[in-house]
Amino acid sequence: MSFLIPIIKNLLKMKKMLVWTLGIIGFLMVAAFVLVKIYSQPKPKGDVSQGDDLARRVESSINKAAWDSVNVIQFTYRGENKFTYDKPKNRVVVEWDKNRVFLDLDSITGTAYFKDKKLEGKKALKLVKQSWAYWCNDSFWAFAPFKLFDDGTTRSKVVDEAGTESLLIEYKSGGVTPGDAYQWILDANGRPEAFKMWVKIIPLKGLGATWGDWIQLKDGAWISTSHKLSKFTFFLTNVKEADSLSEMGYGEEFP
Repeated sequence: MSFLIPIIKNLLKMKKMLVWTLGIIGFLMVAAFVLVKIYSQPKPKGDVSQGDDLARRVESSINKAAWDSVNVIQFTYRGENKFTYDKPKNRVVVEWDKNRVFLDLDSITGTAYFKDKKLEGKKALKLVKQSWAYWCNDSFWAFAPFKLFDDGTTRSKVVDEAGTESLLIEYKSGGVTPGDAYQWILDANGRPEAFKMWVKIIPLKGLGATWGDWIQLKDGAWISTSHKLSKFTFFLTNVKEADSLSEMGYGEEFP
């Protein structure tokens, strides 16, 4: 039976290591929960009756009227996902890695390719769903200030103790995560400088992100091309505007 002694000793060591590991994991989970509770901010309450006027001021600062006349806009998000958006027809070409999806945003259907080979069945459906998720997230960081009056949104003016005004936008429906809310921090002209977020996918409520490096499109609309979130900064690059998809190298009709 002596041969069992080293085996038993090893099992006891493994048990002790497992206990320590579980203890550390438990401690980290409790610590994370406490930190979220400490640093999360309550969502502010605003005056809905004054929200629309403030939202229109924001639209004026970024030339929403010019944005309404844009036909096709292209950009790359974080150097990874490329989008070519046909605004009048509400459709977009989404490209990442070696994938390309021609996505109809009204029906959330599309045609998917991998290495220029057309996919069918579950593989195609998977890429279409993935392209829709990419579009909902990435385009928001490009065009959110132009979506203040989208269906399913409410607008409220928030005034803090110092008398500073900000705009609270709540999304009751639409996109991938309906129910999210954003408090826009504005400069003296009403242009967004940052926002705070109350979103389902981020446990820390009231987390802030900047909106900077604004550029003007040829039609006159303004787009923010850099965002700092915590210690990370991510960019919109290769922002281009065109009158048609063919100018961007695509056919006018989707496959």
